[in-house]
Amino acid sequence: MKILKLIGGLISIFLASIGVSFIVLSQNTPTPEPKSPEDIVWEFLIKDKPMNPEVLKSQLISYKRNLRDLKTIQNSNELMIDSLIAYAGNIDSVHIAELALKDSLYATLTDSLNSEIATLTTNLNLKDVEIADSQNQLDLLNQQLEVFNAKKVNLEEKQENLKSLAKTYEAMKLKDMASILKNVDDNTVMRIYFEMKPKKRQNLLLALDQKRAANITRKLAVIEQS
Repeated sequence: MKILKLIGGLISIFLASIGVSFIVLSQNTPTPEPKSPEDIVWEFLIKDKPMNPEVLKSQLISYKRNLRDLKTIQNSNELMIDSLIAYAGNIDSVHIAELALKDSLYATLTDSLNSEIATLTTNLNLKDVEIADSQNQLDLLNQQLEVFNAKKVNLEEKQENLKSLAKTYEAMKLKDMASILKNVDDNTVMRIYFEMKPKKRQNLLLALDQKRAANITRKLAVIEQS
């Protein structure tokens, strides 16, 4: 059905173009104007031979007939022009309606795309915020890791120092050890205890007074059971 309408429209446009071409040609082609009565009378007066009145009458009748025919042609051309103008106006109105529909569809599509772009932009901004937060958290974790590594290194250094100190206590005599341990807190004593060789640990306890040795022994037992 759409194909038939399209073919009909093309045929109408073709016929309209032929009509317009015909009118243009007819208007551009000079039409011999009939002689006016004055010209005919003038020719009758100036000719050497007088014109027959019947001939003059015949020419006048022919002039009127030609004038009437030209008027008829002019009216026909005006009607055809009006018809073509109306047809062209109808085609223009249809074309304008199609353009308006296309503009409306284009505007709707543009609005939809702009809305989608705005939504994507908002989501992208939210993702940027999330990425920034994640980066901040990552930086904080890296800082904490650096602190942990520093503490680990410090602890390892202290552990090495403690091992070295334990070896020193292992080589001491009980009397010398006892005089030093009087000024050392119980936690440090226990740490030194665990760093000493098992065979030497008893010397550390023997260097303490009985009450303090008993107290540290209870603490060591709790730690070993945990």
